[in-house]
Amino acid sequence: MRTMSAAALLAALLLSNACTRTTRPPDSPVQSRACQVAIAAAAGDDKDIARFQADLRDGRAPGRAAEQLGYRFISKARLTNDAGFYTIAEQAAVCLDAIQPGDAATLLLRGHVLHQLHRFRDAEAIARRLVTMREFVLDFGLLGDVLMEQGRLSEAATAYQKMIDLKPFYQSYTRAAHLRWLKGDLDGAIEMMNAAVKAASPRDPESIAWAYSRLATYELQRGRFAEAERNDGCGASIRAGLRGRPPRPRPHPARTEQAG
Repeated sequence: MRTMSAAALLAALLLSNACTRTTRPPDSPVQSRACQVAIAAAAGDDKDIARFQADLRDGRAPGRAAEQLGYRFISKARLTNDAGFYTIAEQAAVCLDAIQPGDAATLLLRGHVLHQLHRFRDAEAIARRLVTMREFVLDFGLLGDVLMEQGRLSEAATAYQKMIDLKPFYQSYTRAAHLRWLKGDLDGAIEMMNAAVKAASPRDPESIAWAYSRLATYELQRGRFAEAERNDGCGASIRAGLRGRPPRPRPHPARTEQAG
């Protein structure tokens, strides 16, 4: 993974110094450097990012716009393998904090950014603060994630179980699948990941593609090569559609396994 994107990060930092004509008072949080970076960041032809950037720039529901920009830049970083977008997402979190100081949504976004930047202890501190403030399913998801990254699987399992108790849905199922896989329960992992594929929203194709890819890995390890190939192909087709180009030919998973 690259540590910086000249297109996304450097251009945004340079453009953020430019003056933006506005009728808002000069002390508006949207005028902050972090907000201007989130507004100026280049994201190609991503229409959702462009729409939320316009909302943030024009002061239309700026809190929601900054929050959505943060999550979309996290998604962009995963999709493009460009770590520079994580830095932009961090700036969106700082921007959101300027608009809604101390708000739970601000903390959750910042926690996810810190998680992606591998600052697990900092993210854990935020997650623990959140779960004492409220009982929201995604707070326990973040807590479980950062605990698992630190190798604390029993604590992570407790957080994930609380998440499932609150709401059994895509994000609960994927976490349960991964934890079962870590414990060597392939059948359980496959069961949970199949549930995740079925529960995923069609409006979030990246998540569906990721679930298919993980399912292909589990099936390959189980030795069910035809199922692995089918799921791998589904994930590849969805990712290709997100990038706007046809999928490239991919090696047959069974042959790859046999060659290794």
